[in-house]
Amino acid sequence: MDTLLLLKANVADIADNYSKTKDDAFLLLKADKTDTYFKTEDDALLLLKANVVGIVDSYSKTEDDELLLLKADKTDIYSKF
Repeated sequence: MDTLLLLKANVADIADNYSKTKDDAFLLLKADKTDTYFKTEDDALLLLKANVVGIVDSYSKTEDDELLLLKADKTDIYSKF
């Protein structure tokens, strides 16, 4: 058991560690609950976003499917060898 403990890395040997001070500073930067939205607020904001009808440069699902059917099939492409 002691041999296994000796083989483990020492805390000072770990390069990607943070001190308590750095951890506390990072925690202060995290979003507070007052800075976030509730689900109902999110839903209301999403409803205000652009409607599909309002988007000019878009295709319907049917148009997408038709365009994909027109693309070259793998059997139609000639290989060099």
